[in-house]
Amino acid sequence: MVDSLVSILESVAMRALHSDEPIVPCGNDHAQTAPLSTYAAGDGPVAIGVSNDHLFERLAGALGRDEWLTDPRFMPYATRCAHGEQLRVEIERALAGMSRDEAVEALSAAGVPAAPVSGVREALDAYRDSPGAEGIHHRIEHIETLQPQDLPRFAGEQVIASMQAQHMMWLAPDRSDNWSRRLGDDRCRRAFPLRSLLESGAMVTLGSDWPVARFDPRLGIAAARLRRPPAMRGRAPYDDQAIGALEALEGYTTWPARTVGHAAHQGRVKPGFWGDLSVFAEDPVLCPADDLPDNPVLLTVTDGEITHRASSL
Repeated sequence: MVDSLVSILESVAMRALHSDEPIVPCGNDHAQTAPLSTYAAGDGPVAIGVSNDHLFERLAGALGRDEWLTDPRFMPYATRCAHGEQLRVEIERALAGMSRDEAVEALSAAGVPAAPVSGVREALDAYRDSPGAEGIHHRIEHIETLQPQDLPRFAGEQVIASMQAQHMMWLAPDRSDNWSRRLGDDRCRRAFPLRSLLESGAMVTLGSDWPVARFDPRLGIAAARLRRPPAMRGRAPYDDQAIGALEALEGYTTWPARTVGHAAHQGRVKPGFWGDLSVFAEDPVLCPADDLPDNPVLLTVTDGEITHRASSL
């Protein structure tokens, strides 16, 4: 994943190496082309890709905005790219009275590359219409924020919510962090809704998001219980979506085993199960969440073989 992302940064690298242009994050926008981003239609975002003047003429015609073609901010290509934010305002004003489907239909008919931006709801719809293989559950990765009406569908349609609670360690309760600022208050109120999903009857499997975050499960379990960085006892939690110690442990053991169809031989310490386990100095369920990252690993067993043994044993 890292290699593939680095490979698409060629143009960014060349600009950084051979120009004085400051390289800054640009979200969904293309750094050198406009309009090539996601734009708000009446009921959701639409991705639009216009990379030359010919396509821009088609875009203007499809949206009934021929005046853009004589606007010195938007024509020709070079000046348009310098006024991307002003163009965004104009495009979203033109799309405001259209649904996503109507916008995509009109733009596609004019030969303008466009597509709806799909989210959790569309993934749930696709799973609903696609029967899963026996013993394998559908799941959606990186559940970070949900529309309220979509949350109960996970339990009702038996779709697993796969979440990476470690990211809560970087979220600030005053919403001043990068993630919160980009999503806005409304979405932040629905951030990583662990407790709500569990209370609805959904199955939630936890993971690290490595290599974006550290793979240590002690950090992930602590973050799920605290909704803040461990050991920062004076810091308020991000919200009220913390879960219990046993639930967090299950999120790293029995639930992932069920997620991949291995519940009959993985995820528990039990006769006949696979010999993959870690032994901690203190029971992770009883250990205070703030102390979990420093809970020593005494023994690691992989496929029945001891791969780590503390000197104290």
